[in-house]
Amino acid sequence: MTPNEFYALPFISAGYWRRHHIDIAIEVLQLEGVDYDPHRLEEFDADRLVVHEKLHHDIDGTRGVSLYAFYLDAQPFALLFTGGRGGRDSRKAVITNATLWCHARTYALSVMSAGLKPKDDIVAADQEFTDHFYGSRVARFGDGSVRLVAWHDVNPLTKNPVYDRTKFDESFDALIRPLGEKVGHEQAIEVFRSGVLGDRIDVDIDLGDGKRIVAVSVVDGQTFAHVADIRGKHYSWARQGVEPRMLGPASLLDCYRDLDAGKDITLDHAYVREAAETFGAEPAAVLEETMDFIKNGGTSMAERIILRMPRDVRVPETLTSDHEVFTLGYMVLDNPDLRRFCGDGYPDAEQARKIAEMAADFDRRISSGELKSTAPRR
Repeated sequence: MTPNEFYALPFISAGYWRRHHIDIAIEVLQLEGVDYDPHRLEEFDADRLVVHEKLHHDIDGTRGVSLYAFYLDAQPFALLFTGGRGGRDSRKAVITNATLWCHARTYALSVMSAGLKPKDDIVAADQEFTDHFYGSRVARFGDGSVRLVAWHDVNPLTKNPVYDRTKFDESFDALIRPLGEKVGHEQAIEVFRSGVLGDRIDVDIDLGDGKRIVAVSVVDGQTFAHVADIRGKHYSWARQGVEPRMLGPASLLDCYRDLDAGKDITLDHAYVREAAETFGAEPAAVLEETMDFIKNGGTSMAERIILRMPRDVRVPETLTSDHEVFTLGYMVLDNPDLRRFCGDGYPDAEQARKIAEMAADFDRRISSGELKSTAPRR
C-alpha cells in the first residue's frame, strides 16, 4: 500500500496531538529535548495538528503494532509505525510532505514554547549578580580591562585585584624564556614580583616544602603575601606562578618590613595593638604569634590568637578539636569586621553562620553517640 492509501483509511481513533499523542508527535517532528509544560498546552490553540490511529494489531495483550497518520490543517504529511510494549520497542517514521512537516514542526514548537520561562535566574541587565564562577573571579584592572582570574588573585573583601598574571606572563616571556632550560627560580624572583599590585615590599621568606614568600603588599587596606612555589626543574615551577594570600590589615605590612630589615617587632607596632584590641587578647601573646607567623607561616593569625585566649563558652565542650575554627565563626557573627584579620577573609558572614550551625549539629550528634569527632575545616 502507498502512503496515500494509508491516509485514505478510516481512523480507529483521532485526537489532537497535545492531548493524546504528544510523545509520538515529538518524535516525528524531531522535538526531543525541547522543554515544555504539558499542563499548559491546553491553554493554547493547538488544534491544527491532528493524529489518526489507522491500524492496530494486538500481539499478546502487552505488545502490539500500530500505524498513525499526521495531519496539519487536514493535510497529511507523515506516517509512523510503532511496535512492541506500548509501542515503545520499535519506531519507523515516513515523511511524505517535507514542506508541511516543517510547518507542523514550527507550529508545534511555538505551542510548546508559549508561556515558558527560563529555568535559570532572571536578573536585570544592570544588576550585579556574580563575581565568581568555578573557583575563578571576575576582576577589573587599572587599565580598564576585565578578566577572569584565580580566586586568590583578588581581595576577598573588595574584589579588587592584588596580582596581575598578565604582567607576570609578559615578564617571564621577556626575561626568562630566552634563557632556555638552564634558568632556575633564583633568576625568576623578579618575574614573580612583577605581577604584584599595590604598595609592595620585596622579601624572601622560606616557608619550606619549596614555597617562599617573594613579596608582601597592601591593596585596599589589606596585607597580602605572595607565595611562589619553586619546586620542580626547568620551567615546571613557573607554571605555578604566585599565589597571593590575604593575611590581615595593612598594619601587618610594617611588621614584615621591620623584620626583613633586621628590626624587632614590639608591642608598639600598630598591628599588635590593633589585633589585641579587636580580639580581646593579650598583646604579648599577639606579638609572639606574629613573629612566629611571619618567619614560619602556618595557621592563620586569627586562629593563632584565638588559641592563646580562654576557650569561648559558646563552643560546646563536646567539640574537642578545632575549637578555634568554631570560635572564629561565632566572633565573625558578632563582629563582621573581624574578617580583616582572617586568612583569605574566611569566614564571611554566611560561612560564619554555617559554622555556628555546624557546631550545634556536631554537639547534638556527638552527645547522641552518632559522631566521635568534629571536622569544621572548609
